[in-house]
Amino acid sequence: MVVDFNPRIYQPGHIDYGSYMKSAEWFHKRTLVLIRAEWICEVRWCLNLAQDVHHLTYDRLGNEKLEDLKAVCRWHHTLIHGRKF
Repeated sequence: MVVDFNPRIYQPGHIDYGSYMKSAEWFHKRTLVLIRAEWICEVRWCLNLAQDVHHLTYDRLGNEKLEDLKAVCRWHHTLIHGRKF
């Protein structure tokens, strides 16, 4: 699955993605998601260490529900966003 969303492009009134990713609020949510997953990638059949938290939707960026977020290993996060290794 490839997500063709560019988090740096926002409509007027949306929060700044870079600033939010450095905020205490994001750190707290990210930590809750990683604890929920017991630091294991939530991609089916993957047992790698989860290092990243992926947004399933950016519609509520800054006001995410924990269900909007998925703990993923670095490899799967790279695949999800379609980046080259």
